[in-house]
Amino acid sequence: MKKTRFFIANSVTKERSLIETKKVFHEAKENVEGKPRMIVTDKMNAYPYVVKEEFPESIHVRAGIQDAINNNKLERFHGTWKERNKVMRGLCKDATAEQMLENYRTYYNFIRGHSTLDGHTPAETAGIDLALGKK
Repeated sequence: MKKTRFFIANSVTKERSLIETKKVFHEAKENVEGKPRMIVTDKMNAYPYVVKEEFPESIHVRAGIQDAINNNKLERFHGTWKERNKVMRGLCKDATAEQMLENYRTYYNFIRGHSTLDGHTPAETAGIDLALGKK
């Protein structure tokens, strides 16, 4: 996500538990080819166990917002989602919330241009071309 801002996995959770964390990291593992060199997280206690289990060859950095290596871009995405989520209705059911979050991730990655990417989408920056709407 660092250079392209391409977001590979997300989930709505009721709590920050080991089980919920495993679900998100397993989804991330299923959504990518290859292995990340480094995974940056905040300092939640579940992360070291899950990163070691799902990505044993990756370096795990537990970072704060002012550290040289941090997860600020991910936290910014979460802030953007929370702002959007506040004004939406009908997210009372887990399945609805999950679907809306998945839809937002698609919008974020493939449709919405980012000013920090010179107006390009994360998919364009990552070299992902779905050739939608082109003949």
